[in-house]
Amino acid sequence: MGGNCNLGGTHNLKEDCEKLVKFFSEITELRQVRKELTNFDNEGEFNKKKEDLIAKTETVINRLTRQEGTNTYIADVCCI
Repeated sequence: MGGNCNLGGTHNLKEDCEKLVKFFSEITELRQVRKELTNFDNEGEFNKKKEDLIAKTETVINRLTRQEGTNTYIADVCCI
């Protein structure tokens, strides 16, 4: 099931929903990593986990909204 957008592209509802589920799962994962930051005895492990959290957060933020030509994407789903 899908449709065409006014810009000539095609959309697949199942694929778009899968992208959204993956995106929201990544946000949930960020919450778990944040909780884990409070459970370290070792500064090196803490710093590694912190850098991982920063990188994942930047990735999610960059995918939140992006422009590509005249198209706008939220969580990698074209919203026109």
